[in-house]
Amino acid sequence: MRRLLPALFFLAACAQDAPPPAPSGPAPEPPRAASADTVDVQGVSAARAEITGEVTGSVRLRALAGGARVRMELAGLSRDREHGVQILSARSCDDAENALHLGDGRATHGPYDASALRRHAGDLGNIRGDDRGRGRFDRIDPRVPLAGYLSAVGRAVVIREAQDDGWTLPDGGAGAIVGCGILEPTR
Repeated sequence: MRRLLPALFFLAACAQDAPPPAPSGPAPEPPRAASADTVDVQGVSAARAEITGEVTGSVRLRALAGGARVRMELAGLSRDREHGVQILSARSCDDAENALHLGDGRATHGPYDASALRRHAGDLGNIRGDDRGRGRFDRIDPRVPLAGYLSAVGRAVVIREAQDDGWTLPDGGAGAIVGCGILEPTR
């Protein structure tokens, strides 16, 4: 019996080193890619940017159950011409020129009415200047977040000199930035 007891202790110690059984079911989803400067924004239901540059005006976002209401009133647009509107990952207008569109890295550039994997959250489409160079834009966008790690709050919203075609990488072929503002929380 004395010789059996050490063998039992040895077997018990070995059994504790066995790896735990593998969990059943699907593997957990890996975390989404996000910019290194992401901030988890919570409690913001509205944001506003004052646009400055050749194009001036305001961009307002309000959180709704189905996304965000995006409203713009701009002046200084080219008459009877479309201008691309984008929310970028930049946190200042000085950094906007080379910034990526707001998104989680899984989508490519696309038109505002494309599916979630076909467009960035920051692809807002176009605004048209009227015969006096003014433009209004009012739309519910299901892909623009005001909360979470990919929030538009604190990001640059830009107006481009030409129409965003929704396909050309990286900016829709819309050209230089002619107006920019930072989306600041209002509530």
